[in-house]
Amino acid sequence: MDSCRDAQRRLRPSHLDRQAPSTGRRIGAGKQKRKTVKTQSSRQPAGAGKIRKVYEFLQSESTLVLSTLSAGAAVHSTPLFYSVAENLDLMWLSSADSRHSQSVRVEPQVSIAVFRATFEWRKIAGVQMHGFCSIVEGPERSPILDAYRSRFQLGTVMSFAVSTSLVYRFRPQWVRYIDNQKRFGYKFELLL
Repeated sequence: MDSCRDAQRRLRPSHLDRQAPSTGRRIGAGKQKRKTVKTQSSRQPAGAGKIRKVYEFLQSESTLVLSTLSAGAAVHSTPLFYSVAENLDLMWLSSADSRHSQSVRVEPQVSIAVFRATFEWRKIAGVQMHGFCSIVEGPERSPILDAYRSRFQLGTVMSFAVSTSLVYRFRPQWVRYIDNQKRFGYKFELLL
C-alpha cells in the first residue's frame, strides 16, 4: 500500500501538496471562494474571459484523454467523448466494468488532456486539467444524458448502451491552456 501512496504523491500536481500557512489544510482541498489565474509572472483573479476561452476550446473538440491511477499504481489513459459545462466540468459515459471506471472508484483524482490534432507546431493548442471525478445520479443524470445524446447525435441507435452507462462528472481544480497560434509556448493556468 505504501508504494501505491508513493506513486500517487509522485503523480500528484505539486500545487495540491502545498499547505496553507494559517490553517495547515492542503491547498486545493474543499471549495475555494476565489478563482485565480497563474501566469508565468504572477497570480491574479481569474477573469471570466480566460474561463470562457477554455470553455470555447473544450466545446470545439469532442474527445478527452482520461488518465487514471489503479489500485496497483498503474497509470492508464483512455480516450472518451465528453460534454462540457460553462464552469468547465466535463461529463462522459462509461461502463462500470471499464478499466478507467474501476480505477476512478479506487482513486477519484485524475488528469485529463484535450488537444487539437495537428502536424504543425504552430497550430498546437490544448487543455491539461487535474481534478476529481464523481458519478452523477438522480435528477442531474437525465439532462446530462440528453445533452450528450444531442452533442454526438446518438439518436436511438445507442439508446440501450447510453441508458445503462454510468455518467461521470470531472470537476477541475487546475487547468492549463496552451495555444501556439498566439506564440510558441503561450499558456495560462487557472486554479479553480
